[in-house]
Amino acid sequence: MNSYRFLFLKISAVALVLSVPAAHAQTQDQQQQTPPSDSSPSAPDAPVQPLSPDQNGGTRTPPVPAGRGVFIGSGGGGQDADASVPDTNVLSGVETLGLGYAYGSLHKFAPTLFVSESADTGIIPGRWEATTTVGGTLQLGHAWHSSLLRVAYSGGDTIYRQNGSYLNSPFQEADFSARIRWSRYTLAFRDSLLISPQSPFGNLNLGGPALIGQIPGLNSLVPTIAPVGSTILTGWVTQLSNIPVVELDYALSRRSGLSVSGSAGELHFFSAGYVNSHYESGQAGYNHTLSGKNSVALNYTFTQTVYSGVPGHQQTHSLQASFGRKITGRLAFQISGGPQLTISENPGQSNFQTTYASGFASLSYQQRRTGYSVSFYRGFTAGSGVFFGSNSNTFSAAINRRLTRLWSGSAAGGYSSSDSLTPVGLTSTNFSTYYATANASRQVGRHLNLSVGYAFEGQTSNGICPVLNCGIADKVHVISVNVNWHLRPIG
Repeated sequence: MNSYRFLFLKISAVALVLSVPAAHAQTQDQQQQTPPSDSSPSAPDAPVQPLSPDQNGGTRTPPVPAGRGVFIGSGGGGQDADASVPDTNVLSGVETLGLGYAYGSLHKFAPTLFVSESADTGIIPGRWEATTTVGGTLQLGHAWHSSLLRVAYSGGDTIYRQNGSYLNSPFQEADFSARIRWSRYTLAFRDSLLISPQSPFGNLNLGGPALIGQIPGLNSLVPTIAPVGSTILTGWVTQLSNIPVVELDYALSRRSGLSVSGSAGELHFFSAGYVNSHYESGQAGYNHTLSGKNSVALNYTFTQTVYSGVPGHQQTHSLQASFGRKITGRLAFQISGGPQLTISENPGQSNFQTTYASGFASLSYQQRRTGYSVSFYRGFTAGSGVFFGSNSNTFSAAINRRLTRLWSGSAAGGYSSSDSLTPVGLTSTNFSTYYATANASRQVGRHLNLSVGYAFEGQTSNGICPVLNCGIADKVHVISVNVNWHLRPIG
């Protein structure tokens, strides 16, 4: 595990070192010239006209069309901390399109501590047992004129009490993202590290249902670039997933650009009896902006996956066409699809190749009080530690709404179906995993948040478990009460 931490720290150090010249150059620029106006080449497109007041008499913040590689000065030019900064990801890149960022989130250090008390049926099927989770989250952001740094972290320990004995189940989740721009080039680093006692699908084992939607995070990675996502529930065993990505974008013009990226990550289980996997991938894409809001792209992605204990490998070749639409602070939508060729050479003692229709869709939509998110993926995955590769269909959705000035609520759900990659004529095994959550929270003062949550997860299968333990025997129900203490952000 030390090697994974070293890799994560190494990438972080490189990005920070590269960010120093950009920050120094920005300081010199600010001493010599005034900040760029909205009409400058580096500014986003002009905002649309303000919206009319809503039914409650309030005034909405007008949405801003998506920018083209926009960064902002560290001085801020008096910009409101709640103002939206455009998302800078391109459609042909490795991260999904986002709504953008609140300006204040790019210039602060924001820690949070939490304590959660839960009743859980996942320890002994059908029997309620008490659990306690303690931990914290962290958001770190800073933007210069030509570079952007964001860090999101959550971690803690869940303590299960059973017949007078205690079982510790720690979890860690860290996301690091850095972007550096000069001339026509943009260099991006991203590393996502996860240590979980169970599949992270649904996040039920990463702090409990009361924390879902409150843990800070970055834009999701496009799933074709990193096939090690785990959606099948296994036995209670610690697993580590590490996904480092490097991306280079080159602007051919104000409307068109090229992207190349590479990644090499893995899914590793800390107990024997499961399938460890390692992958290497590369992607090349062309992006064209149709307008300030709409863009299209064409991507080719290659991945090679190897598994522990068996010779050979699996390769995938994907060609996908994409459409995206961005309105800063309001809408982020993308959809892509195309053929995916999978070539299997001897993992699990079988050789074959198959062509599969793969696709990906992501939607984030924000109203004044309500936010929605939906995602779907169909394509190759590494098998979640259970199969030597699988074809998966994964869907998830979430909604959050501010009910009053102090009260808010959220709900989420997801479903994933994974079929093992086996030659025609042999028995195919399928696992279907699902979850649902609901949460209500109330703000108490400036720094305290109280919430209560409910969640359940389940899994079905039509075949024999091919590994040591294939997860739960019945549905798991969790009821929890959570206390969040938001420390005062440091600007």
